[in-house]
Amino acid sequence: MNHPKISFPKEEETSIKQRLADTGFIYTTRIQKEFGKYKLGKTYETPWGDCLTVVEIKKYEADKAHPFELELTAAQKELIFGQPFEVIKLKSEICLNIRRKNNKFPDDAAKT
Repeated sequence: MNHPKISFPKEEETSIKQRLADTGFIYTTRIQKEFGKYKLGKTYETPWGDCLTVVEIKKYEADKAHPFELELTAAQKELIFGQPFEVIKLKSEICLNIRRKNNKFPDDAAKT
């Protein structure tokens, strides 16, 4: 089964992977242009091949404080603040995607 993709800034991948390993879930912030892109209960594949399922979505108005404001970088604050945003909780899932070389299952390679 192929899952739709979810992206993260490249510079955040290491910390995201670590948090997933430590807790099994992460939070991500999405700005207004991505509202509605991620759906509750739906599973998405990360650029590194993990699967994450949306378990919670909270929308915030532009004038509301970010619940994780102390963890945000100055660049993230500049991007987020002053506009509505969503905070999405994602939990780690087992991906059932099977990686195949040349679109063949491993057993098929022996048959050719």
